Amino acid sequence: MQEKLLETIERFDKIIICRHVRPDPDAFGSQLGLAELIRENTTKTVYTVGEDERSLSFLATMDEVDTGTFKDALVIICDTANRGRIDEERYALAKETFKVDHHPEIDDYADASWSIRAIVQRLK
Repeated sequence: MQEKLLETIERFDKIIICRHVRPDPDAFGSQLGLAELIRENTTKTVYTVGEDERSLSFLATMDEVDTGTFKDALVIICDTANRGRIDEERYALAKETFKVDHHPEIDDYADASWSIRAIVQRLK
């Protein structure tokens, strides 16, 4: 699935990265870390979205993205097991969605997904 994610990123010029509501450092870190990796290694335009979390504002503030931008973008959702906890309802407008998560599979809401948990379980 890692290769599938890389291939998917390659096909898009605009990438929007989401995470769950009321983010903890895990959600914030995975969202911001992935965004930075893509920015440093490609020429893609990358946005991070969701409500700003006051306790984590020293790390970053989220981007404001208009609705039209979602329609041509890849949206990657990090650290979110089910669609009801995604901190950006407009993710559903995206041209394509990709879920990167470590939780048990609860909700199959994306076009593709990479379950870190499944990889770890196979290693046991």
